[in-house]
Amino acid sequence: MSGAGGRPLGDRPTRGPSVSEAFSADVVDPALDRLALLLPPGGLFLGPHLAPHGEKIGAARAIKLTFDTFLISEGRQYAQPPWIDLCVKMWREQGLELDWAEIESREAMQAIMTRKMPTQHTQVPAELVPKVFGQWYEWFKAIARYNYARNAAHLPDRPYIDEVIKAIGGRYDESSFTEEERCGMRDIFEEMRHRDPTASMTADDAAVEFVLAATFKSDGHWMLNDLRPRPGTFLPDQHGSMLRHATHTSLSRETAGRRLSDLQAACVRVSAVITALQETQPKHPALELYQPLIDRHNARHPRAQVTSLHLWHARSHGG
Repeated sequence: MSGAGGRPLGDRPTRGPSVSEAFSADVVDPALDRLALLLPPGGLFLGPHLAPHGEKIGAARAIKLTFDTFLISEGRQYAQPPWIDLCVKMWREQGLELDWAEIESREAMQAIMTRKMPTQHTQVPAELVPKVFGQWYEWFKAIARYNYARNAAHLPDRPYIDEVIKAIGGRYDESSFTEEERCGMRDIFEEMRHRDPTASMTADDAAVEFVLAATFKSDGHWMLNDLRPRPGTFLPDQHGSMLRHATHTSLSRETAGRRLSDLQAACVRVSAVITALQETQPKHPALELYQPLIDRHNARHPRAQVTSLHLWHARSHGG
C-alpha cells in the first residue's frame, strides 16, 4: 500500500503492524479482554483509574497515556503531541524501558481502536472514533521512538500524516482530519523536529518550549469561544481553564499521597515549571501568554478572580 507521496505506508523508522492492518481486522483478539481490564472504561483521565506502574512500559500504560492526552487537549490536536512528548521524556528520565513488541503489536492497535469516547465527550459519529484513536496511537509510537532513539526522523511529516489518515479511512470532511487539523499537527511536529532534533531536552525544557505555549493557546481558545462549545462536559464551566482543573486535581491527589497517572504527574511537573519561571525568569517568552490567559479567565468569572491557573502550593519536599 502506497501513501500520498508514493512511499509505502509504514516506510519510516518505526516497527510493528501498520494502523491500516489493525483497522481492517475483522476480529478483535480475545487477549484484548485482558488488556481492557487495565484500562479505564471511558472515564475522564482525572478519575481513579490508573495504568499499572512498573519498570517497563507496556501497551496498557501507553494506551492510557494516549487516551489521557487526547482528553486534556480538548480537540486542539496541536496540544496533544507536546503532552505525550513530556510524559515520554519523564519516563526516559526515570530510566524506564518500553516493551516495544507489546506496544507495537497488532493487539495494542486494535485495543485503542476499539475504545469508546468517554461519556462526557460530545457525541461524534461512531465510525470516527476508531480512526481518531488509531491515528493518535500511531503518533504516540512515533513520539516514543523519537525520544528513545533520539532521532527526529521518527516524527511524522505532512506526507506521512496524510498517509496514516488515508489508511484509517479519514476524510477531509471529518472534523478530526480537516486541512486545519492536519496543518496543526504538521506544525507542532515540525517545531519539535527543528528545536529538538535529537530529543535532548529535559522534561522541564520540553514543558517550557512546547507544552506551555500549546496549553495556553488551547485554554484561551475555549475561554473566548462563544460560538462553539467545548467538545464535552469535562469541565462544569464551559469557559473555565483545563490547565487549572488538571493541575488542581493532580496536586490534590499528590498532596493526599495518592498515586498519580503519567499525565497527572506531568501536570504536577508543568505546575512546578511555571512557578520556577515566574520566580527566576518572569520575562521568559513562555510566560507571555500566561497573564493574558489569567486576565481572560477573570473577565469570564468576575466573581471568582484568580491570580494563577496552575495552582502551585508549596509542599514539605521543597516545592
